[in-house]
Amino acid sequence: MDFVILRDQGGVEGIAASLATDLENGISNEAEDLQLRQVEYGTNTYRMESVDPPKSFFHFLFRACKDFPIILLFCCAVISLASGLKEEGKENGWYDGTTLFITIFILVTVTSFRNYFGFRKSQKLQLNTNNPGGIKIIRQGLMQELFACDIVVGDLVFLSEGDWVPSDGLFVHGDNLKVDDSVLHTKLKINNVQNKFLYYGAKVIHGSGYMLVTSVGINTIMGEMLSKVSHDTNGKWRPLQVQIDKMNTYLQSVGLLVELLLLLVLLIRFFRGKIDHETGYPSQNNIKTSVGELMKAVERVVTESRGIFASFTNVFAILLVGLHEGLSLIISLSLSYWNQRILKDNQVTIRESFGATTLGSMTSFIIDVSTLNQLKVDINCVGNSGNSMPFISVNNIRTTVDNLRNAGVNIKLVSAESLSVVTTIAVEYGIFLPEMDSNSIVLEGEEFRNLNDAERREKADKIILIGSVSPSDKLLLVQSLRQKGEVVAVMGTKLSEFPALKEADVGIFMGTNNSEMAKRSCDIIISTDNFASIVDVLLVGRCNYQNIQKFLQLEVTINISAILITFATTISLGEIPITAFQFFLVNSTVGTLAALALLTESPTQDVLEIRPVDQTQPIISKSMRRNIFVQVCYQGIILLILQFVKAPDVLELINPKVKRSMIFNSFVLCMIFNQFNAREPERKNVFKGIIKSYWFLVSVGAPIIMEVLLMEFAGGVTGFLKLNSTQWLACISFAIMSWPIDYAGKCIPSFFANMFTGLPSRFSSAGFCLSA
Repeated sequence: MDFVILRDQGGVEGIAASLATDLENGISNEAEDLQLRQVEYGTNTYRMESVDPPKSFFHFLFRACKDFPIILLFCCAVISLASGLKEEGKENGWYDGTTLFITIFILVTVTSFRNYFGFRKSQKLQLNTNNPGGIKIIRQGLMQELFACDIVVGDLVFLSEGDWVPSDGLFVHGDNLKVDDSVLHTKLKINNVQNKFLYYGAKVIHGSGYMLVTSVGINTIMGEMLSKVSHDTNGKWRPLQVQIDKMNTYLQSVGLLVELLLLLVLLIRFFRGKIDHETGYPSQNNIKTSVGELMKAVERVVTESRGIFASFTNVFAILLVGLHEGLSLIISLSLSYWNQRILKDNQVTIRESFGATTLGSMTSFIIDVSTLNQLKVDINCVGNSGNSMPFISVNNIRTTVDNLRNAGVNIKLVSAESLSVVTTIAVEYGIFLPEMDSNSIVLEGEEFRNLNDAERREKADKIILIGSVSPSDKLLLVQSLRQKGEVVAVMGTKLSEFPALKEADVGIFMGTNNSEMAKRSCDIIISTDNFASIVDVLLVGRCNYQNIQKFLQLEVTINISAILITFATTISLGEIPITAFQFFLVNSTVGTLAALALLTESPTQDVLEIRPVDQTQPIISKSMRRNIFVQVCYQGIILLILQFVKAPDVLELINPKVKRSMIFNSFVLCMIFNQFNAREPERKNVFKGIIKSYWFLVSVGAPIIMEVLLMEFAGGVTGFLKLNSTQWLACISFAIMSWPIDYAGKCIPSFFANMFTGLPSRFSSAGFCLSA
């Protein structure tokens, strides 16, 4: 609306009359009238601003109990408890079943609390961002305070210094009202002569006045821009979240296939052979089982602790305990640690837990010239008088631009200024260089918006500068880059940039600007004018990603080794080398301490030399898959040798309890010593900087002490025997051997690469000619 249209409509008085609004007393407060206005003109909400209804803790507790893996684990616990009581009596038969129930309780409560507090935090952010309260309105001559979502077209809103304009409207009357308008990018004096228009998001910086609401929600100027945002911004699904979820799903699927195979083999063995009444398994001869023996055996294998179903449920429980929620929970805690303890020191607030990690993967960074200009002038105290003088921090910006470019980030500068002005500024800041690739594109906003979707996607990643840009153009640029697979970050300080900030993978607010609503739309808030802080957050984000990869390598190795070893032993002998309780105990102690060490390793400048991670690639890289394969094979071979191969008499493996004790002890020590290998998935030297990593030394030393206490003094609970010095030495030797095995595994690719690289010269020296 402009002055001409407003005049034709009879001015503010004419608009008020058409809306049935009394400019002194406001509208009626009757529910029927308010509902009719919402139906006719819409509500003061936006498509992406839906606030989830309140949920209690019991809602999340009930949802966790309904989780399919938890139900399966509960069934395993019931079978384990029943079989234990049946065979071993009340005195000792309750151990395994009860510990599984305790495990279920821990998993359910931890998951419920995590989801509950995460929901409360998310809901609080939604309420603060999307539905601020304390809006003063006049209805039926009485002033009252409402939430923004309760405002309707025709309402008379009172504005004072510090308030935010809750919708689009017209100035009625007031006292020297002045606003900082984030839509028009300027500070405006509002009066009945020069300007009557107020827009959603503007902040009152002086005076007071009354406003007639003319548009709400998606019908406001900002609402029209927000309607173009392509995804639900309340729940951005981060690339790292997707990768972790995919990996968890894949591991669970593979584990379930292994379990089904185990059940199938056990049932085939059961129905084909003579039943061994002592073990509940078929004997090794080919004599068929009678019907009577079969019925008795069915009861035996279902209820007894060494029966088929009991063995199956034990291995199945190991799978569920190892994979259910553990990875996601520990990773979430580590991200919270970095967000609160490290980034806080640099005046950085991470509003979304995966924000810094996603920023570490960014490939495109969009900046507005107006944002850089705010960062250009700093305050510096000079001289004995303490007078403050401004100085130009162009060098700081140029250095940061160089660091980002060297880290593989493409910087794109946009501005409402003309292209010639933007080019001059880009050269000054080092964003546009004469020696740049000839494929780099600079263009005007009108030219960019006139391209079709395919042309925009084709050119988006090559664009460096856009002049005369509008907020809609920024949004189109972000969408085109994301459609091409880029991880996009947008830095802004104005509410007009809200759509682009929401559409981007990461929205960044930087500076001391008091644009509170713009801050609320961002994932990362940097409360300083130091542009170099972007590099600090990028550094931490990439370090987070690498630390998570290290932890995942260790955890996946532990889980696969435990499942395969238990599977192989159960299939062949019907014996269970590692129970679900033992695995839970070890995984919850060793795994947690390892997470503390690996996930809190401090960042180094080396990570900036690595190209951004391709978000379409699995989080388990090729190098990690190689390391996992090597360690799983080694641990599996060693532990299966202990189980099946006749060992020297000095190890006393003829005693089944000694054998089980050594297998468990070797497995735990391999887990502990494999932490060294997980520190460096790529490099051969896994000991570099280890003395400076105090948490890592704790994560290795504490589990070793706990393992010694468990093996030597807790035999009554665990069922293990004390090991002599020779047996301990053998177990430690098996664990230490994982180091040279890891080194050899990392040498294999370079060995073959060098061998095949040298083939052409060998053929040439031998007189052979290789041609296409």
